Amino acid sequence: MYRLFPVTITPDGKKLPLIRGWKEEATTDQNKINEWRQSFGQSFMYFGIPTGQESGIVVIDIDVKTANGFESAKRKGLYLPPTMTQRTLSGGWHLIYKAPKNIKVRNTVSKYAEGLDTRGDGGYIVYYGFDNTPIADPPEWLIQGESQVPTE
Repeated sequence: MYRLFPVTITPDGKKLPLIRGWKEEATTDQNKINEWRQSFGQSFMYFGIPTGQESGIVVIDIDVKTANGFESAKRKGLYLPPTMTQRTLSGGWHLIYKAPKNIKVRNTVSKYAEGLDTRGDGGYIVYYGFDNTPIADPPEWLIQGESQVPTE
């Protein structure tokens, strides 16, 4: 089970934490989660899951709104190993990978390919429902691209 925190979606589509200090306050404590549900009511729309070393997962966020991240990754020769996934509200995908040991994965936007973002240390994803595929190790190109950033 991943540590969770409450998230809302603004009228313009932004996904925002409902609490300050969400990285530290994220929890698996069902009592705390129920308390958030009561206190935030209808504003509490989804759960957020922190990403990075602490949570043990990093995410490749494949967008399809302005650019097709799958096509961009294919054109650049970026292999995306099969792994646990979830569909996003905009029709894209989150590919969930194990956080690599001793490498800090950053949050990026189209760094590796257009429409392909990453969520790592200091980031989060909104939980919509994972499939049952086992979580794989991240692709080698991601490890190589982030290996210059040491963990703390």
